[in-house]
Amino acid sequence: MSTSSNDVARPSMLTFDEFYLEYLRLHANRWCRIWHTLGPIVGLSCFLACLYYQVYWLIVLVPIPIYSCSWIGHWVARTKPAVFGRPWWSFRAYWKMTLDLKGAVTAKAGGHSGSRR
Repeated sequence: MSTSSNDVARPSMLTFDEFYLEYLRLHANRWCRIWHTLGPIVGLSCFLACLYYQVYWLIVLVPIPIYSCSWIGHWVARTKPAVFGRPWWSFRAYWKMTLDLKGAVTAKAGGHSGSRR
């Protein structure tokens, strides 16, 4: 299988669960997942800083560091983001994967570390 975002957008995928398994395959690289996990941490920090310093108009920019970290992860892993094929499912899968803190991502992705060799 290739690692293009078109794999995720296949019309034969009918359910979110099928989409999510493919999404996890595209995010099997450890460093890609680390960057994806770093995004919400940076975003939350920016959000809290906006509240603390009472610069509320900057809150609209909070998604920028979140998704920038994700794109860096894909650059490191040399994969394409899945957002282009199914944007809403990609958004949902991103947060589902990010909130999965028990290491189940690797198991669901077939146990591959996704390392580059």
